[in-house]
Amino acid sequence: MANRRKKIKEKAFNIGKRLFPIARELATPVSFLDQVTAKDRQSLGSQYTNAPTTQKLKILTNIVVGRTTGINPFSSEIQLPQTLNPSGILNKWTNAGALMLVYGVLGKGINKVAGMQIAPHTAKVSSVGKRFITGGAIGGFFDDPATSSHGTRQNNGTRQFSPQPRLQQNLRLGNPSTGGDSVVSGMT
Repeated sequence: MANRRKKIKEKAFNIGKRLFPIARELATPVSFLDQVTAKDRQSLGSQYTNAPTTQKLKILTNIVVGRTTGINPFSSEIQLPQTLNPSGILNKWTNAGALMLVYGVLGKGINKVAGMQIAPHTAKVSSVGKRFITGGAIGGFFDDPATSSHGTRQNNGTRQFSPQPRLQQNLRLGNPSTGGDSVVSGMT
């Protein structure tokens, strides 16, 4: 029975050993590509999701190359300008990478204090976290700036003011007294 458990544990450990290098190598490009293309893929909606694979690759190429250099290799697909967005550096990928680094540092300290391995794979998790930070930060720098639901850029530094519709209607009808301003109501 103990022999069987040992074999299962060794097999699981071998799978982990094989998956870690793959995860480490894919972390940077996946986080970069997802961060740069997510908003554009979302705005394209079904046009992107229903496209054949070759067209999807053309669209992704135009998104990545367009956002980073301003050049769009495929003129038949979406045309995008170069974007530089320093505020995009802090995103879901850099946050995940930072949390993985924190786990690595805290886990290393816990393991050192305890004298045994309580938090497993701290170095491996930290190395994947560093790659998430790298890919996410570069992708966020070239990401399209955030837009609101109305299609206008967020954080533009100006506050929009819109009078209440009821007040506008009352002023058009020549009944300013319902607006609540005693100075205006005395002018009739």
